[in-house]
Amino acid sequence: MDRTQYWNEFYTANQQIRSLNYPSQFAAFVYGETLGIDNILEFGCGTGRDAFFFADLGKKVYAFDGSQSVIKVNKLKCETYQNRPSFQVFNVDKDFPGLGGRIDGAKCIYARFFIHALGDEQIKKFFALCESTLVPGEKLYLEYRTEKDADGIRETAEHYRNYLNSNQITQMLDDYGFTCEYSVEGVGYAKWGADDAHVARHVMVR
Repeated sequence: MDRTQYWNEFYTANQQIRSLNYPSQFAAFVYGETLGIDNILEFGCGTGRDAFFFADLGKKVYAFDGSQSVIKVNKLKCETYQNRPSFQVFNVDKDFPGLGGRIDGAKCIYARFFIHALGDEQIKKFFALCESTLVPGEKLYLEYRTEKDADGIRETAEHYRNYLNSNQITQMLDDYGFTCEYSVEGVGYAKWGADDAHVARHVMVR
């Protein structure tokens, strides 16, 4: 089964995940950091919980995910929202040129629990996309599971996770022209039930 098919089936089968209607802790943190930013580009939006949160607070949100099924559900949810995120299916393995040029005003990229669902080469493609999309001074906000989380308790079904080394990630981003403005890692940042993931958070400046 390829990953696109997996995620389609995952979101279709997991009602508990689909029904989440409150933002992640990371989204609340990032909102406080982006008060002067008009546009948020979210990659790996999943059920849209953070996309809807940002939109409700006045952001213009462009939200992308590799699962056609979850994007379809999110678009149906939009019918009940006044401030609607723009949801689109996204495949990191395919070219996605000119994204930044379509957006007026200041922007940032937000990716929570996205890069640890990618393979190493896909991560490089995503960082290249971030480099080409953001202009100098704009920021990338990342949160992901680290290698220290590999043996942690899980609340969701087991699926592909690429547990990452935070030092290697920031070094890789340095190679793509980003500077680390803020970095922290540990537990307590993304707790859900018994799953208290060991995560890293970075604010990277283009």
